[in-house]
Amino acid sequence: MEGCNLCQRMKNRTEEVAEKLKLGEVPEKPWIHISVGFITKLLMVAGKDAILVVCDRLSKMTHFIATTEGTTAEFAVNNKIHSTTKVSLFMANYGREVRIGGDIRKKGKVESAAEFVERMKKVHEEAGVALKKTQEEMKKYADRSRRETEKWKRGDRVLLSTKDLVFKERPIRKLTERYIGLYEIEEVVLSNIVKLQLPALMRIHPVVNVS
Repeated sequence: MEGCNLCQRMKNRTEEVAEKLKLGEVPEKPWIHISVGFITKLLMVAGKDAILVVCDRLSKMTHFIATTEGTTAEFAVNNKIHSTTKVSLFMANYGREVRIGGDIRKKGKVESAAEFVERMKKVHEEAGVALKKTQEEMKKYADRSRRETEKWKRGDRVLLSTKDLVFKERPIRKLTERYIGLYEIEEVVLSNIVKLQLPALMRIHPVVNVS
């Protein structure tokens, strides 16, 4: 198979996924690093058919933008104890649980600004430790089925997987090559990410993950 160009294009690969799992840095404070995603293809409501989801990587607090249903979902998610940080998302961000009902006139000790800052610092540190532990456990299990990637350099030529590509001129998926190319590496972004010199007609982003 290694010496046959057609075989390399058409056959499935059986080797382990390239590159060990890389962990992101654990943020020290909320809302320094966020993740963003979209929920799409929803029914059209008030001119909107998608929801933007913004999540803080440390506290896991989440904002949903833009529908009425999203407002209710946002509160439910943020008021729930998160499995990683072991506290609610409101607590991790604001140092307090959100009160639902009850007597809002109930008297109690009001902490000073210094006490609040110190308590929030402790909450963030504990959330960071819990997040780091979860990351390490995830890496441990993920790396069991991964191998070290090759040392790629600019000018190397590689095949590109068609797994996530759409070819309108080839409607029957099983007859499409598993890999296409060869394409030259224009830049090594990270050990597991490279930028390829792709034909303009392909209209896909040239930065791809090594597998």
